Amino acid sequence: MAEIKYQYSLDENGELVNIKSLTSENRYLHTYRCLGCGNTLLPRAIGSVKRRPHFYHKEQIDCSGETYLHKLGKKIIRERFYNSEHFVISYPVTIACNNTACVLRNERCEERNLAHDIDLKEIYDTCEEEVSINGFVADLLLTSSKKPNIPPILIEICVSHACEVEKRNSGLKIIEIKIKDESDFDKIFSDGVLKEIVPSWEVKVSNVEFISFKRIFSEQRTVKISRYIFNPQSVAEGYFTQTDCSDANCRIRKNSILELNVVDDNPYYNHEMISALLWLYRNKGIRRCNICKFYYATMYEEYPICRLSKKYGKPKYPKANYAEQCSSFFMNENMMSVGDGFHCYEVPSNYKDGKDEYKVIIAGSSDFHDKSLFKQKVDSILSGKIFTHNIIILAGTSTFTKEMIWEYAEANSIHVEQHQAKWGKYYERGSMDSLDDMVNEADAVIAFWNGKGTITGELIGKAQIKGLPCRVIRY
Repeated sequence: MAEIKYQYSLDENGELVNIKSLTSENRYLHTYRCLGCGNTLLPRAIGSVKRRPHFYHKEQIDCSGETYLHKLGKKIIRERFYNSEHFVISYPVTIACNNTACVLRNERCEERNLAHDIDLKEIYDTCEEEVSINGFVADLLLTSSKKPNIPPILIEICVSHACEVEKRNSGLKIIEIKIKDESDFDKIFSDGVLKEIVPSWEVKVSNVEFISFKRIFSEQRTVKISRYIFNPQSVAEGYFTQTDCSDANCRIRKNSILELNVVDDNPYYNHEMISALLWLYRNKGIRRCNICKFYYATMYEEYPICRLSKKYGKPKYPKANYAEQCSSFFMNENMMSVGDGFHCYEVPSNYKDGKDEYKVIIAGSSDFHDKSLFKQKVDSILSGKIFTHNIIILAGTSTFTKEMIWEYAEANSIHVEQHQAKWGKYYERGSMDSLDDMVNEADAVIAFWNGKGTITGELIGKAQIKGLPCRVIRY
């Protein structure tokens, strides 16, 4: 326990006095005594810029710092309870979806470490010291005089001795507050809330613990799930987007040939695409180069190539559906186990709603990352369509723009059709041909262009040639 620099005392009326409230003018207006031993205290270093002001014992005496902190804790909390309009506590809880029979359950169906706030002044109106309850003595006991059947709450001040095991296991609601020095009182009420902190690399142990409080709540939840869209006319290998579990039994694209809800049992590995392609092959006989044993990249290559291209004349960078016509396709058995942690469920053929689709390409130069400008312009441009159409964003691979698109789409419940670049001889950059599929499918283009980016400039040119409405935002 740290050395006690007495910051508090009791005045002649038994009121708590903080040393910070004393000035050179009012320091002699009261007498002061120690909370721990009851002996006379005197203020020291009031107004000093070199020494920390504090109280000290008038006479040399053996005063227990532990007793002082323990009594101080009870006094501070009790006064705070009675003198404040609110007494808010907060502790982490888990909220889980109550639909336990749902086959789409995943880690997102439970949200952990959510702050659960309760204003105890709305429930309790008494806070008494050293009260016996069920064979235990509470440092402070909160009860309701109006509703005596409401279970009480014990508040325990822990300086060096934590709650005994019997009390912790009694089923009584207990708030244990760990105190090592006087500064801890400021920390536990730093934002006006008595809060249990979730341990992290910054905070190893919380100063406040809520014992026997309800930690798991069950309620109807709507969470995001992964949806695989298969329409080879737009994206040969299909693509993933996000939808809500409330739409689990409705297709979200009018022109999709097939859609799958994909649940991942292991969120640490991102093999959703492989799992979906494996499902297509096993259940529909649909082949894609992505799952062929001859299509891979070595440790010296950044992108996969067909290993039969040089000897047998196959395309080096085949479109994924080339496997449909390839006589050399051979399932990569090493991928079979990759899909074991995923479960795919085919979506019925009924479409979500009667709205027409409005497909808009959103693109940006590689150095564009202004989120505020992005949101402002996209909000304005799409404002006339967002309520009348089912908006689909066609997205490319520009890193910053892609991140902004997905954030915007999630916030506005818009689906994203992710297009991957097709790689040519110089595979370090995307082929211009990769823009054709997007432009042919789109109804409009929104482009954030610095006037120099080649690919974004080419996209704008292709869109204008086709006659697509094209909004170019120069920055």
